[in-house]
Amino acid sequence: SEWGIMPFHWYFTSALPKSLLASYVLFFIGLIRNINLGEIFERGLQLDTDVLKYFLPSLIFILLYSNLPHKEVRFIFPALPAFNMATGIALSKLERWELKSSLGKLCKYGAVFALLLSFVVSTAFVLVSRQNYPGGWALQYTNHHIVQRQLLHKTTSLKDVVHIGTYAAMTGVSRYSELDVASNVIYSKKEDEETRLSACAVDSEFTYVIMDKEYFSKLSKGCKANGFELIRFFTGEPKFSTSSFIETSPSLFVFHRNATARMKYADDS
Repeated sequence: SEWGIMPFHWYFTSALPKSLLASYVLFFIGLIRNINLGEIFERGLQLDTDVLKYFLPSLIFILLYSNLPHKEVRFIFPALPAFNMATGIALSKLERWELKSSLGKLCKYGAVFALLLSFVVSTAFVLVSRQNYPGGWALQYTNHHIVQRQLLHKTTSLKDVVHIGTYAAMTGVSRYSELDVASNVIYSKKEDEETRLSACAVDSEFTYVIMDKEYFSKLSKGCKANGFELIRFFTGEPKFSTSSFIETSPSLFVFHRNATARMKYADDS
């Protein structure tokens, strides 16, 4: 229930720096009327009101969202173009300053290099983010397995109940990836501890279990003994590594209850 709860300053100290990278520094320059150091010392620091009137609504938007305990980067996506606008204005000001001093030229080329570096870092982030959705891949595979069984038996009357673990539900599972009602499949996202621990029990209602690694180490032997077969695992939790660039680890495990165990349970019932 506390997932995603962040402090008030999180958008400004974590989300925006990671999203904007170099732009998060450069946008400050865009808000200053004159970036010539000599004029700043002479007249003081003055804000560019022409830029500020367009930037201020986005700033207020983020401040309002900062009051909500639950925070996600996607909540402030509508505000990001304003930061990029200010960054573009900053580069224009650095371009003009370049013509007046060697320090301006140095700052301009430094800003361009920082933006190019941001592009490289953003590309690396995208490659890592591609590994962030094992839940989506696990459900897609489970659906494929169900459809193949239905084609094999030439019927959709086989009722399947799929249990989706918490980690899977947080990493790509959605209603849009579920099979239609005609497929006779029920999807369960029960999160209570009792359901998780008994997902592979002898009297379990589930025919498929997408299990988190936290429970795999505890329940895998019992699942096998009760007729649940591990048919696939999916990796997740990506992180940068010096040896393989992106390192992942097994995070989700898909179990299927074999027909023999299913029939035995039906007979006993």
